[in-house]
Amino acid sequence: EARASASIPLGNVEELDIEKGGSPLSASDILTALGAPNELARNATGILIGLHAGNHTQPFMLVSVAAYDRAFQAMLAWEGTIGDSLGSFFAPQEGGVHAPGLAFTDRVQGNLDIRESQPEWHILYAFPQQGLLLITTDSTTMTEILTRLSLGKNTAE
Repeated sequence: EARASASIPLGNVEELDIEKGGSPLSASDILTALGAPNELARNATGILIGLHAGNHTQPFMLVSVAAYDRAFQAMLAWEGTIGDSLGSFFAPQEGGVHAPGLAFTDRVQGNLDIRESQPEWHILYAFPQQGLLLITTDSTTMTEILTRLSLGKNTAE
């Protein structure tokens, strides 16, 4: 609902508060609720979920992780079901809620290694630094978030 009803000026970013019963949820609780692998949820030390107003309103998640190697392995394991797990929040604007079987490939954007699914149901993720995971649906949003983190100078096109 937040993505569909967002009224964000072009180029801006908005953080979403994720609460249950009026209390903020922990990174682990949010990732568990999204169906992320236990290894990722256990290693999450913080999370920011938001929207970026680009060509469409694009979702993103920034997850701070304690152990890069475990988080990366968990992301590889999650690839097969991540589209269904992230549901309508990450669904294409013109698509349905049910994700097809996603196949991820590697590519490089700037000096950053990115894993991305097929364009019909686009999900990208990267670790711009050892303790930080970025998941989004759009290359422009990835670049914008990295720039705002002051990481974009060396890692984004």
